Parts: sequence; structure tokens; C-alpha cells
Amino acid sequence: MAPKYAATEIVELGVQIERNGLQFYTILAENAANSDVAEIFRFLGEEEKKHIGIFQKILGTVQSYEPQASYPEEYFSYLHEIASEHVFTQVDKGAEVARTITGDVQAIDVALKFEDDSIRFFDAMKKIVPSDQNSLIDQLIEQEKKHVEKLQLLKSIS
Repeated sequence: MAPKYAATEIVELGVQIERNGLQFYTILAENAANSDVAEIFRFLGEEEKKHIGIFQKILGTVQSYEPQASYPEEYFSYLHEIASEHVFTQVDKGAEVARTITGDVQAIDVALKFEDDSIRFFDAMKKIVPSDQNSLIDQLIEQEKKHVEKLQLLKSIS
């Protein structure tokens, strides 16, 4: 049985997550009551733009790449499951979620969940892209972890 996703589709989900993150943080920055919160959300939106570019670079390398046989269909099913749990894999979901947020504290909480989900998905993604791309994904994961730290600090002072 063929896998539910090819490597390119998984990387495209990474692009979609980052696009939704950009929408999400842009709206949160516009709606933030606190200027410090707005500034962090603007920064995080800019980071999402950079991440889109990185994923598009990775996408170019996986176009003709097929994961080796050691990556069974179960692993693609696992990635599919992670993707289905990550609300930001759906087109325009970032903007939709951001519009439902009613305050800075809630915005920070939702942003923390988004960043944690992204770390989990990106970490799993490393097993389906060419190994020479893992360092790029590791860099993204480290940046996402720094975003979590910024958001946790912001939450502690909000």
C-alpha cells in the first residue's frame, strides 16, 4: 500500500504551517492591547516569513527524493496523524484562529501551543527528508524553541 503522504507533501505542510503562523501573528500583533506583546508577535511573524523560505528551499531538494524503504508506511501515517492534530496545517486557519482570540494572555497561550505543535511536527519531518537537510530543520526547531522561550517570558510578565 502506498504511503498517505510523499516527502514533498510533508514539506508542503511545513510551508502551510508557517504561512498560517504568519497570518496568526500578524493579526495578533494588530489586535494586541500591550505594545510589548504586539512587538513580540510582529517579530514572530517575521520569523515565520523566514521559515517559509527555508521550507521552500528544502522542498526543492525533496522533489525527486523518495524516503528509503526503512521508512515504512506507518511512519507516514504517524506524520499524517501529527499533521491532523496541528490546526495550522489547514489553509487560512491561522487567521481564523487569531480572530477568535479575546486577549493577550489567550493569544500567548494559543501561540505557545502553535509553537509546540510545530516543534513536534518538524522533528518528525526530519526522518522523511534527505539527511543533508536535517541541519536546516534542526535550525528551525531551535528557532521555534526560542520562540517558546520568548512567549513564556512574555506570559510571565503579562
